[in-house]
Amino acid sequence: MGKIGILLPTRGALFQNQGHAAWEMISKMAVLCETSSVESVWVGDSLSAKPRFDPMTILGSLAAKSERLRLGTSVLLPVLRNPAQLLQSINTVNAISDGRLIMGLGLGGAFNDAQKQEWSNVGINHRTRKRRFQEILEIIDLSKIENRLNYAGDYYNLTGLEINQRADKDYTILVAAHARHELREQFERAGKFGDGFISITDTPIQFSQGCEWFTESHIRETNSDSKSEKVMYITVNVSEDIDKAGKEAEDFLTAYYGSNIWGDAWGPFGGSQRVIERIREYQISGATTVIVRFASLDQMNQLKHFIAEVLPNV
Repeated sequence: MGKIGILLPTRGALFQNQGHAAWEMISKMAVLCETSSVESVWVGDSLSAKPRFDPMTILGSLAAKSERLRLGTSVLLPVLRNPAQLLQSINTVNAISDGRLIMGLGLGGAFNDAQKQEWSNVGINHRTRKRRFQEILEIIDLSKIENRLNYAGDYYNLTGLEINQRADKDYTILVAAHARHELREQFERAGKFGDGFISITDTPIQFSQGCEWFTESHIRETNSDSKSEKVMYITVNVSEDIDKAGKEAEDFLTAYYGSNIWGDAWGPFGGSQRVIERIREYQISGATTVIVRFASLDQMNQLKHFIAEVLPNV
């Protein structure tokens, strides 16, 4: 059996709750995960396109409230942040958690007006985000071996940045890569800068191809075939009433994104056995961790149902 992670609803919790009540809900879900065999909890990221709680603040709070759970971002958009401040935040949370942090990092999109405005809100030309992402990955990579960081790039320059918040155990880096795009360069980047990769919406067959591409790149870049993380993020609704599951999922995801952007790429929305089978398909395809997001406004009951009916079988 592989490892199972749960996405905590740092956006969805705010649909029906004010700030503190939403945090309480997220916190209770994390506590339930800690007392089960869930291996990790994860949070997403957006500033204004899909507004939510700040991911690193949430993970720092959960680090202090938990002892066992690994804590991850799925995914953080580092280009929304100054790299010096980002390194301070990452190392602080990793120290609080005693090395349990997993940084899933992604390029971020600019496919609609809301996403483009998000980049504008932080003073970033969205057309520069790919090169900026590359530079931040280089900075993070260098920061793992240098206690005082100097870096000169086209967009970022750091001089004498001291990294003194380190934990004894280093954090894990995952770089987003998707085989459905058929862009090997995404897996080349993940293999060079990551301890693994994270994907969303790939089919099991596509994910298996991505695992092969990542492994080839990682071995070439590191001269090592050491075990790496291959993470798949799926979206489900667990209910024996298929019609209810589909309606709940559509309502939640439409509220989340503003329109149906997923088509048939996500799911299943239905009974426990369908969800079990889907998770197993990804595990067979090479996933070392499957992250589960619940497409429902009733997040707590979805989690309870999942822990009782699905988790023992995956």
